[in-house]
Amino acid sequence: MIDLNDIIIKKIKQLRLEKGLSQEKLSEQSGLDPKYINKLENGRFNLTLPTLTRILEGLNISYMSFFGSLETDEDTPIAQLFNALNSLNTKKRDAIAEILLQLIKEMTDGE
Repeated sequence: MIDLNDIIIKKIKQLRLEKGLSQEKLSEQSGLDPKYINKLENGRFNLTLPTLTRILEGLNISYMSFFGSLETDEDTPIAQLFNALNSLNTKKRDAIAEILLQLIKEMTDGE
């Protein structure tokens, strides 16, 4: 089974590094504690929607740009979902991405 949390966190780290940001600089830009960013990237925390929102703002990237850039196997349901989202206009994609993230959060709150 695909762990979407791991995929998202790995992409966050990749984007952070591509932008030449340290964990400290990303934490400053997103308003999060540097220790939290470190623990998140090292798999000690699950990502929440509010945290993802703050990190994406710190990286200066939209939800759709972020989710459209995730690399997944084309045969997976996740890849099919991203392909379907990419066929929508930006406003609709961002709205659906927010709904999906909220659903994921609700499903993983008890874990």
